[in-house]
Amino acid sequence: MNSLSVGFKTLNIQKSADDISKVLGSVKSEFHKFGGILAKTQRHLKNASNNIDDLLTRRTSAIERTLRQIESDEDLLGLDVYIEDGEDDGQN
Repeated sequence: MNSLSVGFKTLNIQKSADDISKVLGSVKSEFHKFGGILAKTQRHLKNASNNIDDLLTRRTSAIERTLRQIESDEDLLGLDVYIEDGEDDGQN
């Protein structure tokens, strides 16, 4: 009788081990998918960061260049435009 009980316990342990193995296999598969998604997200974030850096340098330079050109044109025309903080150009 004792031998029979040990046999059933062994079968239960094997069944539990198989179930655990299946769960761990599923976890491994999901973890692999999760890693792929994180890698893809990281690539998208790096791309977005590079785009922002490009905008920051290229567009800022273009705006500054345009503003310098406007200042240069004002100097050529002899315009003296100066507005202090909190004041307008004298018109109300």
